[in-house]
Amino acid sequence: MQLNKHKKSSVIYLAILSVIVLGSCRARFYTPNRHPVPLFREKGEIFFDASTNLFNKVDFTAGASLTNNLGAYIGYGGSTQTFGSDSANNLKYSYKGNLLNVGLGYYLNREQSENFRFELYGDYVTGTFRNKVTGANSEFFNGNLKRIGIMPTFGYRSSDDAFSIAYSIRFSQLSFLNASISD
Repeated sequence: MQLNKHKKSSVIYLAILSVIVLGSCRARFYTPNRHPVPLFREKGEIFFDASTNLFNKVDFTAGASLTNNLGAYIGYGGSTQTFGSDSANNLKYSYKGNLLNVGLGYYLNREQSENFRFELYGDYVTGTFRNKVTGANSEFFNGNLKRIGIMPTFGYRSSDDAFSIAYSIRFSQLSFLNASISD
């Protein structure tokens, strides 16, 4: 019994340390959103995922398995960053971006495979970006973005739902639209 308590406390300490170390990473320019990886098995399942780096980035995704082979999700990603100033020009750099992500796709259900998971989602994103420099020189680069692509996912989900692991990759085309640039 004592060993079990020791293992639990070690896992908790490791999780807290991981959040502190990984949360200190800050994005400066481009910050893609997380891949939705629900690993659905059957109709009626619900998926929710949230992540942050504790400073300037957040991602939320929710999804549902609509039929025994059709899943859908919707998500939001946002990032903001303000940094630096050089002593000569007293410049301040800031970035802000938001995106809305939707997807619809196919997944292997439990009857087709109990533990092996395969999903293929069509992915669409629309969003905005705002970049500016203020100080002695003021400049900006603002606009909208659109991303369209597919996301295959291969994974394993244990029968008792105690463990799952997956690999996902996104193939996409990213377009920048309605750009406005100072001077």
